[in-house]
Amino acid sequence: MSGLHLTHQIMANPKRIEMVRSAHAVVGPMLAGLLEFFSKMYKSLHDDFEGAPLHDVCAVLALTHPQLFTSKETHVAVELDGSHTRGMTVIDDRHVKSRTKANTQVLETIDADAAFAVIVDAVSSCVKS
Repeated sequence: MSGLHLTHQIMANPKRIEMVRSAHAVVGPMLAGLLEFFSKMYKSLHDDFEGAPLHDVCAVLALTHPQLFTSKETHVAVELDGSHTRGMTVIDDRHVKSRTKANTQVLETIDADAAFAVIVDAVSSCVKS
């Protein structure tokens, strides 16, 4: 599971967007423009965001570059009935022997700088077709 607690650790901030822009003559500026738009939307909706979190990127990198993450096995449930929490995940972090058996590998941290370097490297290796 790659939850918001993880994906909010890697933001497309202005410095990183410029790295993307410079990575490739064609793809870089196009992707940078998308990241700028996405970041502007996130910053307009949140108090303390420096850019847009890269949710989908985390899910892909977890498969292609698992060394960028720390994780743990824990029990995760999806709340189905809550009037304020419907659809939210509940992670059982209690340190009690009676907790429910782990059913999910939950990503905890990401090396955001190294992950963004992977993104920039992928953009720079794009071939003009």
